[in-house]
Amino acid sequence: MRFFIFFKKPYPYEDSVKKKILISIAFGIFIGLFLFVFEPFGIYDAKHENKDLFVLGYGLVTFISLLITYFIIPFIFKKFHNNEKWTAGKEILHINLNILLITIMNIFYSILFCKDCAPFQANLFEVLFFSFFSVLLIGMFPVAFMVLIYQNFLLKRHIKNAESINQNLPAKTTEQNTITIYSNNKKNMLSLNSAQLLAIEANGNYINVYYEDKDKLNREIIRNTLKKTEDVIEKYTNFVRCHKSYIVNLSKLKKVTGNAQGYKLIFDQLDFEIPVSRNLSKQILTKIQS
Repeated sequence: MRFFIFFKKPYPYEDSVKKKILISIAFGIFIGLFLFVFEPFGIYDAKHENKDLFVLGYGLVTFISLLITYFIIPFIFKKFHNNEKWTAGKEILHINLNILLITIMNIFYSILFCKDCAPFQANLFEVLFFSFFSVLLIGMFPVAFMVLIYQNFLLKRHIKNAESINQNLPAKTTEQNTITIYSNNKKNMLSLNSAQLLAIEANGNYINVYYEDKDKLNREIIRNTLKKTEDVIEKYTNFVRCHKSYIVNLSKLKKVTGNAQGYKLIFDQLDFEIPVSRNLSKQILTKIQS
């Protein structure tokens, strides 16, 4: 049973559109060139009037398959593809679905454009049935092994880095500046001392401003965007955007924690942890230590 606990552990979710497209292109090119050069799986004996173009087409099919699993499936199953709740088990399932979809689409591609190139001399149902179990039995175990090894590596690295930062966490400063945050229509405003401000959270067309007042946590909801708010307070050195949904006051930071997904920031008054975006991790950790 302890083995299955690993499947529930946090795992980094790739949410960069640019990276997803680049990965899809890279794998598509690799598959197309690999089949073109080595001609495995009976491709060497295949008879097709435009064989070279046909073989390279497998790369295009792979590219389209990856785009489907990266963009269309997550759009349909939004609750499952929650990047804050992504686990090693979900990553394993996602990769195997990638492999399965590529396999099935390549089979249909073969049958559609070259009946003599079909992978097996059998009816379509038997081909799909065999492919499904081949992917699960052959692909699942090495994929699961690689994901769990990588998950353990990330977990240890992030915990070690977080512990090192906490041991050398700078003393809290008491910078005294007045910060005024306006609503979009300028009719509402919140003015407070910078030492009171803990964090600002994006909330659709609004922002949640968390601040201390007489040792109590307060939350003010203001109609504004996080980007516009960032432009207002970026001149104050202690404030930094650590995530697409959060701006924090590093002078109020209590400690940093780490798991396989990355780092999280903990503040005394807040009853929730604030995540640090992976693409900002190095920048944020450096700023904390400085």
